[in-house]
Amino acid sequence: MPPRDRRRRGRRRSLTLLTSARIVLALSAFLHTTSAFLSTLPSRVGSRGTDDGAKPLWRAAAIATSSTSLSFSSAGERRRKSNTSTSSSASGHSPIPPSVGKAQQSRAERGRQLNNELARIKVAGPVVDNELYLKALRSCAKLGNVKMAMTLLRQMQQQSPPPRVAYNLVLEAAARAQDRNVAVCVYTEMLWGRDGDGAEAIGVNVFTYGQMLSLYANLADGPAALALLKEMAAQGVAGNAFTYTSAIDACERSGLVGETERLFREMKEHGVAPTVVTYNTIIARRAEQADTWTEALDWLAKLEASGIEPLRSSYAAALNACERAEEWELVVELTERAGSLADTTMWSRNLAALIKLMRHEEALAIFRRLREEQTVPMDEVLYTLALKACALARRPYGEARALLEEMRAAGLAPNVVTFSAAMEACNGDRDSEGMPNWEMALELLREMQAQGVRPNTVTYSTLMDVLTEAGQWQRALHLFMTLEKDGEQAGATKSVWLYTAAIRACAQGRQLETALALLREVTADPARHGVPNLCLYTAALDACEKMGNGSLALQLLDEMAREHSIVVDDVACGVVISACRKAGLVGDCLRLLAFMLNHRLAPNLGVYNTVIGALCSQPKYVDKAIEVLSFLVASQRPGNANISGSSRSARAPRPNTQSYSQVVDALADALRWDEALRLLQEMRDAGHRPEVLTCAKVVAACEKKQRWKEALQLLDDMRKDEYSFYELELLDQVFKKLVGVAAAGLRSISRGGGATEGGTVESTAAGTGVGRQGHELKEVEEIDELEMPPSSSLLVGKEIETKAKASVHVASESSDR
Repeated sequence: MPPRDRRRRGRRRSLTLLTSARIVLALSAFLHTTSAFLSTLPSRVGSRGTDDGAKPLWRAAAIATSSTSLSFSSAGERRRKSNTSTSSSASGHSPIPPSVGKAQQSRAERGRQLNNELARIKVAGPVVDNELYLKALRSCAKLGNVKMAMTLLRQMQQQSPPPRVAYNLVLEAAARAQDRNVAVCVYTEMLWGRDGDGAEAIGVNVFTYGQMLSLYANLADGPAALALLKEMAAQGVAGNAFTYTSAIDACERSGLVGETERLFREMKEHGVAPTVVTYNTIIARRAEQADTWTEALDWLAKLEASGIEPLRSSYAAALNACERAEEWELVVELTERAGSLADTTMWSRNLAALIKLMRHEEALAIFRRLREEQTVPMDEVLYTLALKACALARRPYGEARALLEEMRAAGLAPNVVTFSAAMEACNGDRDSEGMPNWEMALELLREMQAQGVRPNTVTYSTLMDVLTEAGQWQRALHLFMTLEKDGEQAGATKSVWLYTAAIRACAQGRQLETALALLREVTADPARHGVPNLCLYTAALDACEKMGNGSLALQLLDEMAREHSIVVDDVACGVVISACRKAGLVGDCLRLLAFMLNHRLAPNLGVYNTVIGALCSQPKYVDKAIEVLSFLVASQRPGNANISGSSRSARAPRPNTQSYSQVVDALADALRWDEALRLLQEMRDAGHRPEVLTCAKVVAACEKKQRWKEALQLLDDMRKDEYSFYELELLDQVFKKLVGVAAAGLRSISRGGGATEGGTVESTAAGTGVGRQGHELKEVEEIDELEMPPSSSLLVGKEIETKAKASVHVASESSDR
């Protein structure tokens, strides 16, 4: 286009696009930046030598690029935390090891390519083909080397007017480097020329605006992106998917969610079809925020419904959102939805989520399926997670050992994490005495040391836990003391995790004073041992629980929250409740349960049963125990809210046989026979089978209150339910027949005399009352007519109670645990 036409076009633009103030500001920024770049140029381009030590342009560019490549290599070395040093090669850059990531290798390769292109420019002499400059500019754009890109653009301008693509490449480099000043100067120069009069203006196109919008997206400047879109429309440049996606990205990063929705609708109205990158941009940005992660899943569903094929990154971004929200069920679901797009990393996250959900067998099944189908490459992470699942599922150690051997056969070297997971799996193998085979864990430690794998804190803490669970708590403490002496040589220092394992060993050995001393070592010097955490205090609380020291447990619970700002969880509260029950602090048990409910913690059934057992241990708290049990029963009804009000929290647990039995036993001991019968019937209706001792206690309570008919009816119900009254089968059968005859005679007399108030268990359970005194005497006379001694069933109840004491003792110990 002739210079005159270009000047006319520039004048028309100045009248319609920019005000005089904007022109002055843009030109001042342009002249300031340009002068800074021009000051670095040599006096003669292409000369072999310069005054005052200045280097030729090509040599200065090569040195700058070479130093950039060196910094890339050292950054990769820092990330790998390697002690190996690399020497510079003859070409001036460090060699890139194979372990460096693909992005790092690509960037280093691009740097070497730029060096080669700059060398070709040097060889070309004073007149260089624009194609050589454009190749070098493309490399600068990919590297974000805005300084070199601007230098090459100025050199092109001294030779001939550069094409528009050269300016756009400089803008791309500025966008990657997030250099707003250079981008604004180049953009202004494209509009008005270097002198600002429009004489040499090259003009802008949609690619120009795409790079400018990409810059504002990187800077998270949504308002600037929206203003540029309006300017783009005023110039008559139609947007494309890239410009709209960049603008959407800028709005998402700056929190302009409403503008995102509007731009998405606008691009459809203008006939621009959203691409998978558009959807991915929104999914990724929404996934980054804690309050919008569900919207990321909604946009993924929109992408799947749009007919556009999702990318692996689409599901990866959604997985990030679910992991941050700890929605492990959704992680598993999304991996399955990804199908063939799921790679090794995604399946690793799937296995990790299943382990979080305690679905260890399912994790192992998926691992075996991936191994058999060979749909994804098997790496160290997958094998390590499989070993972890083996350990938590209590699978035999032979399976873990087979996985280790399989790793080596596949050319994968087990690392310290792999060995630690395999060591944890030693808990799954039992010797003849039913204890974990801790000797295998020690053998693994020797094996990893022989293979040059240095154990770390996790390794030693896992080994100590294995020893503790095997009853070898003295060995665990000895290992801890050994690490105290030569921890640096052993590869581990006395961190909070080792202290936690040592306190667990003390709890197993009921060494409360030693456990408390170890806890004080950590709290006295957190800079050396690490900040006290929830696991450390939970181990100390467990030591208090083992010794039944509820007061100390309450003190530590208050200390961890007040002095260390540790957020307590349901496990810690459950341990303290158990300690308070053993110490007889019934009121504190109930208060802690209320604390858990008020702070949206979800007590499990063991916690509820512990509280109910504590309340039932004292007659004055039996009514409170009934309230707790009624709360559990009522929470199972449809429409009742869950405990914590959180979307992830489960409904209160369903009461089990122990929940009912404890309350029934307490009511029977208090001779509240009618309530005991009613709750016993409710227990059966809920599908639970009462224990023999529980029924015997209710029979005894009825007889003590001279409720002979109810006692006999309950014995007959036990006979029908095939309970065993005697260990000797012959005596058991004879007694059952006697009970059946007595119950049949009682029913016959009742039918002959008419219905009475206390005649059946059902009427008693309906709350009709104990009846009149005369009626009670009549019932006694009727039973006497059957020649059954009034105390016979009481003796049977006592005998059954005596025979069941052993099993009750075991059940009580299980409840305490």
